[in-house]
Amino acid sequence: MRKRITSLLLTLVMLLSLVPAMGVTASAADDTYGYGNIKNWDWFKSYLESPTSRDLTLENDIDYTTGYDDGAILIKKSQKLDLNGHKIRIDASKRAEFYNLITIRSGEFTLYDSKGGGAIEVEFARDSKGHCIIMISPDSAGAPAKFTMNGGTLTRLNPIDSNVYGNNGCISDNYFVPFEGGERPQITINGGTINCPYSWDRSNASMRQVEYMPTALLLRYSNLTVKGGTFNGIVWTDKLSWKEGDAEPRVLLNGGEFNFPFAVTSLLENKTQMVIDGARFNDGLYVTESIKESNYKGNEPAMLIKSGVFDASGQYLKLDIYGVTRERGYDLRVKQQVIERVMKFFPNSAIKVNGKIYTSENIGSRVIFDDSPYGGSFYLNLNLKGPIEVIPNAWGMKSVTLDGDPIDYFKDWKGTVERMDNSTAHTLKFEWYPLASELVNAGYTYRTTCEHYISGSTAVQQTDTIAADKTSHTITIPAGADPKVYSYDLQLNLDKNGSSVGIIGNQHIVKLVVSEAADTFISTVSFNVDKADVGEPGELSFEAKDKNGNTVAIHPNVTWEHDNIQEGINHVSFTIPAPDGYTFSGENGKVTTLKFGGVDVIGYVDGDGALNYSFPLDVVHRHKADHVSYNAKYHWEACSCGQKIMNTSEQHTMSDWVAGDTLPSGGVVYNRSCISGCGYTETTIDYKNVKHVTSLVLNMENYPMDGMRPHNFVHQEGDETVADTEIPGQSFYKLTHRDSTIKYPSFSIATGNEKVKLSATNPEAYDDPAENPDFAKWTTKDGTLWLRPDTEYSDYEKEFKTGAKYKAHLTLDAKNGYAFYEDFKTNQDNFKLYTDMEGITIEQYGVRRWYYFSNKPSYDDANVPEGWGWYTQAPADNSAGASRVQIVFMITARNEGDLNITLPELKAGDDLKEKWAVFEGTPNFDFVKDCYRSETMAWRSGPSCVIHNNTVTGESVTAQAGQTYRLEIPAVNENVLAHITIKNPTAATKIVEMPSGAITVTYTLPAAADDKIVNGAAVSITPPASGATPNTTAAVTGTAHCTASTVTWTPDEAAFGEKAYTATVTLTAETDYTFANDAVFTINGHKVTPEAGSTTTSVTLSYAFPALAGPHTHTYGSWIFATPDTHIRYCTTNDGSYEEAPHSITSWTDKGDGKTHTGTCTDCGYEKTENHSWEVDHEVPPTVTAEGTRYYKCSACAADKTESIPKLIEYSVTVKDDGNGTASASPAKAVAGTEITLSAKAKSGYHFKEWKVVTGSVIITDNKFTMPDEAVEIKAIFEKNTSTGGSTGGGGGGVTTYAITVKDSKNGDVIASHKSAAKGTTVILTVDPDKGYVLDTLTVLDGNNKDLKLTEKNGKYTFTMPASKVTVAATFKASAPTGKNPFIDVPAGSYYEDAVVWAVEKGITSGTSAVTFDPNGICTRAQAVTFLWRAAGSPAPKSMNSFADVPADAYYAKAVAWAVENGITSGTGGGKFSPDATCTRAQIVTFLYRAAGSPAVSGGSVFSDVKAGAYYADAVTWAASKGITGGIGNGLFGSDNNCTRAQVVTFLYRYVE
Repeated sequence: MRKRITSLLLTLVMLLSLVPAMGVTASAADDTYGYGNIKNWDWFKSYLESPTSRDLTLENDIDYTTGYDDGAILIKKSQKLDLNGHKIRIDASKRAEFYNLITIRSGEFTLYDSKGGGAIEVEFARDSKGHCIIMISPDSAGAPAKFTMNGGTLTRLNPIDSNVYGNNGCISDNYFVPFEGGERPQITINGGTINCPYSWDRSNASMRQVEYMPTALLLRYSNLTVKGGTFNGIVWTDKLSWKEGDAEPRVLLNGGEFNFPFAVTSLLENKTQMVIDGARFNDGLYVTESIKESNYKGNEPAMLIKSGVFDASGQYLKLDIYGVTRERGYDLRVKQQVIERVMKFFPNSAIKVNGKIYTSENIGSRVIFDDSPYGGSFYLNLNLKGPIEVIPNAWGMKSVTLDGDPIDYFKDWKGTVERMDNSTAHTLKFEWYPLASELVNAGYTYRTTCEHYISGSTAVQQTDTIAADKTSHTITIPAGADPKVYSYDLQLNLDKNGSSVGIIGNQHIVKLVVSEAADTFISTVSFNVDKADVGEPGELSFEAKDKNGNTVAIHPNVTWEHDNIQEGINHVSFTIPAPDGYTFSGENGKVTTLKFGGVDVIGYVDGDGALNYSFPLDVVHRHKADHVSYNAKYHWEACSCGQKIMNTSEQHTMSDWVAGDTLPSGGVVYNRSCISGCGYTETTIDYKNVKHVTSLVLNMENYPMDGMRPHNFVHQEGDETVADTEIPGQSFYKLTHRDSTIKYPSFSIATGNEKVKLSATNPEAYDDPAENPDFAKWTTKDGTLWLRPDTEYSDYEKEFKTGAKYKAHLTLDAKNGYAFYEDFKTNQDNFKLYTDMEGITIEQYGVRRWYYFSNKPSYDDANVPEGWGWYTQAPADNSAGASRVQIVFMITARNEGDLNITLPELKAGDDLKEKWAVFEGTPNFDFVKDCYRSETMAWRSGPSCVIHNNTVTGESVTAQAGQTYRLEIPAVNENVLAHITIKNPTAATKIVEMPSGAITVTYTLPAAADDKIVNGAAVSITPPASGATPNTTAAVTGTAHCTASTVTWTPDEAAFGEKAYTATVTLTAETDYTFANDAVFTINGHKVTPEAGSTTTSVTLSYAFPALAGPHTHTYGSWIFATPDTHIRYCTTNDGSYEEAPHSITSWTDKGDGKTHTGTCTDCGYEKTENHSWEVDHEVPPTVTAEGTRYYKCSACAADKTESIPKLIEYSVTVKDDGNGTASASPAKAVAGTEITLSAKAKSGYHFKEWKVVTGSVIITDNKFTMPDEAVEIKAIFEKNTSTGGSTGGGGGGVTTYAITVKDSKNGDVIASHKSAAKGTTVILTVDPDKGYVLDTLTVLDGNNKDLKLTEKNGKYTFTMPASKVTVAATFKASAPTGKNPFIDVPAGSYYEDAVVWAVEKGITSGTSAVTFDPNGICTRAQAVTFLWRAAGSPAPKSMNSFADVPADAYYAKAVAWAVENGITSGTGGGKFSPDATCTRAQIVTFLYRAAGSPAVSGGSVFSDVKAGAYYADAVTWAASKGITGGIGNGLFGSDNNCTRAQVVTFLYRYVE
């Protein structure tokens, strides 16, 4: 309990400490900007595992030690990480299950460092498991996953040889998820440094052993691109042959510096999988011998080496491509195969080796023979002194183009041909790279010629000698060239210092077949109507394609019925003349397909070969903007017919006033206009002294609508009453309260605020001025009745009614300096009133009263007392101005809303009297009545319907098929502004809105049985073919309603012969149908005219097919020369057919020039000259003192020749010593290939240590080496003895050393101080037992299997070397246990140690012996349920089970019975439990899950190998959430893996504790 409380407290402290970080992390997860700053491990892990892609920045260094719960960071969304100059150091040395730092499941992880110095350093556990910093492990095979490194440093700290295949280093992809198609994962290194330093004894290990070593980068099934960066560790690409069929190379090395070996294994045959173009290898590139079948036999090189530098220190190889260049065999033909192969490895490159410059043409001189015991092969060896440098594009062919397009060229005459016709000229261009300066400086020059050949001639037609400094050559085949095969052989060869380089002619052969240009069939002509606007010319567009899909220029002649399109039917026809070189008639009577808007139509080809067609075009008038109209407030777009275009109205935006003319009275005329340019203008007059009120514009918002009040004043309790002056005893309320929710017609001054203001009195008490006078006084149209909404009198109207006319009374006061004059009344432009209802203007208005204010009368009027104030009098002229005017205007109340119209669905047989449009109006049901008060809609010449009372008048009319009917819907009442929507416009054929606002709906019903006119038919007949039986069946397409008779042929013959035939067929119209007088008929696309005697119900048609030439069997003429390798013959009918075959040369004759022989083709007579095919017959080998002779015979003719073999050169072997002994070589001088034996003899007190190679490419093994083709210098190194009495030995006058072999041991290692030693040398053995083990036995046997004496001191053992080889063997045993852990095979600190100790203490297990637990042993089903039963307290079962394979006395019987009772297991089926079957990891977590009561789980599994729906899926999810399992690494659970004893007790321990 104390332990659990402590655990809970620690957990709580950890959670509280994470609160701020968790808060920030949560916030980061919601970051919509896609950025994130990383400050600690939790943020680092959270951000990289975020489901949102981000650009991440490291803000400070992170130093983190992994804990028990830490696992790999799983990236499933693309992330970018900027190290920002900071470092991340992860210590996972104590967490064996921490396999990888980052695992990329999907998306792309990009690493870079914007400031420099940034790094990720990881130290993993030093165990036998694989660990990696970056792992590419997609969710599924083929899923996209990428890693890109642009900068920064990745370092694997303290890497070790884990003895585990791969997965052990910095960057790797998952060996356990092989590529099965789809998109390969991608690794791209553009920069940065990758550190995984590891050293090993390379003298005793081949490069194949890299599979067990830590690597900077390991590639299996991903693609790799390297453009930069430094690799301080082994790079290994393994199994590039895993999946055949990749179109591109798997590895592209375009840069990068590799300071450790680069190893390549398992390449495909005949597939280029690696391209090297710019990389530098400082410790060698090795293609190991584990390449598929060892020998590479493909035509394509396994790798292309375009550029790069290859180097290595000491005796190590710089470029080891033995496995992909070698070929087994001993004769020179095998060598020739290898030379031809290696030439492909270095395309267009120069190779610099040991100061010499080679190209692919002479690199074969470096092909040598491997005569080692396991050799017997020729191979390419470039490993001489100094680095190997490959220079790119140093020479060779760059491209070959035909008419500017790249084409293929071939190295022999067997390649494919390029075909063309002679209608135009053609240009062939060869272009090659200029020689690199390195080649020029080494004495290389081009020697280039181009030979021309044509079919029919054996002679070279022309030889172009091309200057050495030229880099291109162009050949032109002129238009109209004779139809032939034109062949060109450009030979781009190299000379060096005047001598030819290479053994094979560097040919670039192109063959061009030129045919006679013939008429080309136009397969399709498509046309469309591009423009059909009423009142404007119509336009058609055309496109023609030939049989190859190429566009052909045509020039149609189109005829329109009218110059300008008219509404209704417009007849259109066109004729398309066949363009030059083209035809609309193809083989077998086929004609061009004509398409109208993508639909096939029936056209015909006339006697002139032109394509013809005509059709009626039905044009409906569609309103479109033609000009701009306007009124005093708005402007809008309008159609040419006057119809307003909906939704285009805009209010005027006026310019500033502009001064104009000055009037005689002194007034200045001002003008302004709408800035839209619609044409609307305004004018005003301004007087300098007395300003006239002009150009006054008022605006009225809320047009009087049905049900609207005249103002928004309302009565409220306490309102003062005012007596009615006209009706004694009556009174009105003096209204002061206004309700802002009430809409009313409100007024404002839009233009002229500086001149006037509105004035009004209280709506009820007219003597009291009103505040904010934005309302008018309203009366009925005769001015007798005021609108007073708050009066109690019933004879007053209270609100507006649609259609009723009203007068608005507005009072205007002139401001200081302004007055109203007569022109305010007489000039209608001086006062305007705008409304907010679109398109409605004020019907009439005028000045009702003029008001003057004075303290004394201005006129001699006895009725106006002095000082009265306001009085009225209309001005007679401009001599006096009024201070106030009352304006009265007339307006009709209206309504506005949405009007939805549903059209009737009309079909033949319907009664028009019952088919009407249905109307729906908003905002109320009466809106429809307001729209159409007494109007009717009607069918043309048919009945009408009164909408407002549903009265239908007129006779019934039945709609007829094929007829056209028009439904007329009247214009909306002028007092209503209706926004009309037709709900189902597709119900009618067309809908037209008339200028009056009425809508005309047209229905054209489809023709039915009463449409009896057949307008044409297209007949299809199988055309005649020579030797075929006439087909008498005809098919009718196009318009139906007619049938075709049997076809008759003239002449009537059993089979078609070599003549012309005419087909005749009769078409019969179906019952009640007739053929139109102008019906169009075609046979196989050709227009035909009915023969005489045809009627309206039966027509006879005939068509004469072109004469047949008969079945053509090609008869070929004589063979004629085509190319140096082939001859050709043409069909005698000159139809363009030909055969091409190799020359038939059966014998060759020596020309006697020592180089060539000739042979004559037995078919075409071409005499061909070829170089001899020399084969080695025998040799007299050379000696040091005499030359040898090589005898050749030509394999084709009887020629022979001899060749001198230079004397053998003896190279010296110089052996030096360090002064502590003597050394020698035997022999001291030898030719290349001789075995040299070395001897050394130490002085007293010294022993021989090793040989050091000073110069020469040799490897010394057992004191021997093979003499190279250069001098060798060796130095013997001696070492002082570590004890007195040091021994000397050896043979042959020197010191001989003997091998020391240490056998592999289990549970420990033994390390010897020497790998070989001379007799008498003291050898020290160091013993290193594994944890939990101690040395048991240690033996040293000499060459006679006798024990040697061992001396032990301070844990080390020594013996004296005898004069023979020595074998060391050791055994180790488990050490005695200490502490609570009684088992020697349970290491302290292992993940399962606490669980095992707990299980022993609880009596769950006692191990497999007193001192062993066997943690890696398998666990059976019986053991698993027994462990679980004991952990539960060994409860007694209620009854024993009846499994046939569970004996009642078995130790696990009660455990099984208990497990069955508690639903933990039900057996394996068939009444069995299978107690001895191995328990899998899936089964044990399922047992635990069921024991826990099978609690509900949510979410999917975190492991990629646990499929949804598996019986154990919920159990694994539950176990992972409870911390019972963390999987086996790399996101896997290992469901089907055997569950070990250590895993079982660990699961139990975590479950119970």
